[in-house]
Amino acid sequence: MSEGFLDWFAGQRREKGLRLIERHMLEVLRCVSSLHELLREWAGGRADLLPAYNAVKVHERAADEVRRETARLLAGGSEIDAVERTFLLRLMGRVDRIADWAHEAARILAVLNGRDIPHGVKGEFLKFGPKLEAVAEATSKAVKLLRQSPLEALEAADEVERLEEEVDNLYAESRGRLLELASGLPAPVVVLLFEALNALENAADACEDSCDIVRELAVRLS
Repeated sequence: MSEGFLDWFAGQRREKGLRLIERHMLEVLRCVSSLHELLREWAGGRADLLPAYNAVKVHERAADEVRRETARLLAGGSEIDAVERTFLLRLMGRVDRIADWAHEAARILAVLNGRDIPHGVKGEFLKFGPKLEAVAEATSKAVKLLRQSPLEALEAADEVERLEEEVDNLYAESRGRLLELASGLPAPVVVLLFEALNALENAADACEDSCDIVRELAVRLS
């Protein structure tokens, strides 16, 4: 473990920094869970999606606030530990994209609500809810393991990659089905459906991207 990293973690900001990073990940997880709930309500034909959409937005904004607070905390320090602090900020930035894409998917689905969307189309989207929650939870586990056991964090990152591949496969299948199931819908609606599908897949990609940084940090810590 590098001396700079040890010195920084031994300072007064150690516990506060770690708490903020974990709090940030928690808000991102809540954002993804809220998106899953929105998907269920949309697929079930609920007339008013505003409360579900607002829940996604609240957690996405809360994650942004924690990230900014953490950036201020990490701004001070010696040149020795600058690389390590930069890695942590990069990690939070990648994790934040999970919430950003979840929010984007929720925003599009809220716009589409009230449109006459075939049940089969909604069913394809509903499949993404549990998959996204699983890959986000695995990402959270990898992040937490960085300070507990860097080698286990590497293993957790591998699990994230495996789960993200499942989402990729689902995305490829759903995109093909959407071409058939949505063929009779107006072109603007079809475009929005594909944009929402892309946002869901991008949220999973952001989990894998986050774990690329986890791997880099784990190597520095081990």
